[in-house]
Amino acid sequence: MIIDRSDMSNPLITACDFIRVALPFSEMEAPEDTNILYCNRMPSGGPGEMRRLQSEGWKIIVDIDDYWHVEPNNPYYEKQKLMGIGQVIYNCLKEADHVVASTSYLADKILPFQKNVTVIPNALPFDKGQYSPVKSNRGRSKFVWAGSSCHRDDLRLLPDGFDLTIAGFDSTNERWREILSEHPGIKVQPHLLRQKYLQHYEGHAISLAPLVDSPFNRCKSNLKMLEAGAKKMAFIASDVLPYANEIDDKSVIYASGRDGFHKEMKRLDSDSALVADCAEKLAEHVRTHYQLSDANKIRRQLIDHLRP
Repeated sequence: MIIDRSDMSNPLITACDFIRVALPFSEMEAPEDTNILYCNRMPSGGPGEMRRLQSEGWKIIVDIDDYWHVEPNNPYYEKQKLMGIGQVIYNCLKEADHVVASTSYLADKILPFQKNVTVIPNALPFDKGQYSPVKSNRGRSKFVWAGSSCHRDDLRLLPDGFDLTIAGFDSTNERWREILSEHPGIKVQPHLLRQKYLQHYEGHAISLAPLVDSPFNRCKSNLKMLEAGAKKMAFIASDVLPYANEIDDKSVIYASGRDGFHKEMKRLDSDSALVADCAEKLAEHVRTHYQLSDANKIRRQLIDHLRP
């Protein structure tokens, strides 16, 4: 079996590669005596490698965590449009022997052209390494948002006037500098590699996940909720998919628009007991519903099903 892009030590590994391939397979034993390739979005060698392997009797499993066509406001839009990456990913999904999607909503987008789809939600190895509760929720700002510069429009949902840090900042990135200019006085933390990514949350008490309601964002997963739960933090998210769903709705604090974030941030800012209660509830919730060992049982069943 080939596990494509599974090298956790590779500093260039993407977030999707890490969460959907490298991390899961670092926690499970995959069979070696089978001609199956498991990859994120497409094989490293592209569609040509995929067709070659299939012609030699291999089965291809393509794992995907978001929509394959980015929106015009995404900084990678022009590059992906020029290279036709969205269409390439679509073709790989269509021609794969099986597709793994992170959410039911995303799976529904795939089903019209690919009937072999399994939903395996994002999951974490809670209480191991960086996926353990914060050592202290004090020492830095109370509120934190962690992510990439692709989220400029989402960050506009966050109100001014709070003790807030944006984590993941890269001073060499022009889009990050634009974000900083739109949030005067905000604190920043530099970007960390995936192997240390959850250290962004150390010293903070409340994690934020603003998200504009859009076709692309609805296909995302609730990974930010899992990260906050792993670190045992309170969590405020936009009242939209992927966070607004019937599994998580009792464990997430929802905010509608910028005014909603202002209201909920103000409420938690003045009530430390409420913050602690919300953190405890979320930590228990994610450990009940999003254990990586449970997600890997589904992966292994799928692999065994496709074995010759």
